[in-house]
Amino acid sequence: GANDVANNMGPAVGANALTMGGAYLCMSEADRGSLEVGKLADFAVLSADPLSVAEDDLKDIQSERTVIGGQTVYERGRNTESGG
Repeated sequence: GANDVANNMGPAVGANALTMGGAYLCMSEADRGSLEVGKLADFAVLSADPLSVAEDDLKDIQSERTVIGGQTVYERGRNTESGG
């Protein structure tokens, strides 16, 4: 069933499903879903590469920075909401 497909999906296929697939479902793949010049990009900088770490280590990956609409909304070690 659907759970078997999801459980057997590799990390690269899963990442593509969340990015390109999401943009496709919203009919906005022309300007979202991948990092390309001229496309909109909300993204997170992670402490490790989720495509190369062991599956058991995925839970330990942290966001170092999150950017939405060109603005940093989170940076580890800083409270960006209060400007400090």
